[in-house]
Amino acid sequence: MKELIPLGYLTGMPKKYIDSYLYLCTDYEGVPKADGEELQNAQFFSMDELRKKKLFLPFLRSLEYLKTVLSQDKHVRKMVGKHE
Repeated sequence: MKELIPLGYLTGMPKKYIDSYLYLCTDYEGVPKADGEELQNAQFFSMDELRKKKLFLPFLRSLEYLKTVLSQDKHVRKMVGKHE
């Protein structure tokens, strides 16, 4: 990862999940690689493709949080826009 932007902290999840720090990576080189245990079949998806999938609840909530941040934070919106 070339760039990592801290976005916030995700809380209020059901007890089987833990609170999580959220980051946005807007510049990445290479191919995503899964560890085969916690993460499998790593790949990139567009937001439209993600909306059609059944997502891990913390990941889904992180996307909702990102949408909120993008609607409110001009700096983050600018960083994302330069990579679209």
